[in-house]
Amino acid sequence: IVMNLDTAPDVSARFFAFTITQMTFLFIISWPAQTLFDCSQEIPNFV
Repeated sequence: IVMNLDTAPDVSARFFAFTITQMTFLFIISWPAQTLFDCSQEIPNFV
């Protein structure tokens, strides 16, 4: 991808946008599970 920056910047931009979108999607999808996990770790403190 770095080698294609000079010859095909449109492909590099599309790859960059795709990568950022996928990382954001994975973050948003995993957020509720992480919150649930964090809350379940607190249960022994209240019992």
